[in-house]
Amino acid sequence: MRVLVVALLSTSANAFLAGRQPGSFLGVKARLLPVLKASLDYTDPVVSEELVKLQGLPTEDVEDELANLGVRAPPGMDDMSIRLMLVEMKLRVSGRMTGMKKEAKVKKTTFGNDFERAMYEKPAFKQLYEKYSNAYNTNAINVITEYMVDREQATVRSFR
Repeated sequence: MRVLVVALLSTSANAFLAGRQPGSFLGVKARLLPVLKASLDYTDPVVSEELVKLQGLPTEDVEDELANLGVRAPPGMDDMSIRLMLVEMKLRVSGRMTGMKKEAKVKKTTFGNDFERAMYEKPAFKQLYEKYSNAYNTNAINVITEYMVDREQATVRSFR
């Protein structure tokens, strides 16, 4: 039995060392996860309404509801924090959490010049500009920008 445990430990250590690369663990590439703001707006009437509903429940029932939502309260967490965690989870699941509503995108109608308008309205133009920008092609960026801002001057300069 000891030999098997040592063999497993040594193989996992070898796999760890062999697959060790920056940003990886055991050869699996790490990825960044979005950071969620975990704060409730206590002045929000929706939050206070949910909290009032939970005030009469025993702590065990609150923990059971949290477990049903897939979250386990850490040991040692006080009663009020567990209730607030359940309120937040309920609001997130139902989509009623403050800040979760997607606001309608306001379409911009005024621009400083034609370059700004093209960057906003023409995805192909923006893609071309970003291509030159990512390639550090300063001359091409300058020509594009100058042509869109002042076509006459850009045309005169190009024929000199």
